[in-house]
Amino acid sequence: MLHKRLIQMRKEKKLTQLELAQQLDISRSRLSQYELGTRQPDNDMLNKLADFFDVTVDYLLGRTNQPNPNNNAASFDPLQELNKIFEKYDVQDAGFWDIEKWKEMTPEDFRSLEDYFEYLYNKSKNKQHKNDDHEEVDDI
Repeated sequence: MLHKRLIQMRKEKKLTQLELAQQLDISRSRLSQYELGTRQPDNDMLNKLADFFDVTVDYLLGRTNQPNPNNNAASFDPLQELNKIFEKYDVQDAGFWDIEKWKEMTPEDFRSLEDYFEYLYNKSKNKQHKNDDHEEVDDI
């Protein structure tokens, strides 16, 4: 069951094996073995996977079909989630955002938003890296 859930969750996040392996700080080969079911992750890796995908270890292992029983709608606070994203990506000025619209967002909406922030962050980081490389060439 673990291998099927890993594949499903990775694809839901639109990650390649290499991208997920890098996020988990393991080799792509090792992740591939997990997904093929030829290797089982140790307890530390199970916890790391559960944290990354925001699910329980029981869900990963197929002991329950509820990904995160503690993550229900009653405990979900959209503004708190928005603050977490702003803090993570160092958003300094969010005054132009209509907070009332954010209150209506679902947990899935916020996962999509965070995925988009992650994309923008990585794109900016890659652009800066390319600019740094280009500046070095210009100095020669």
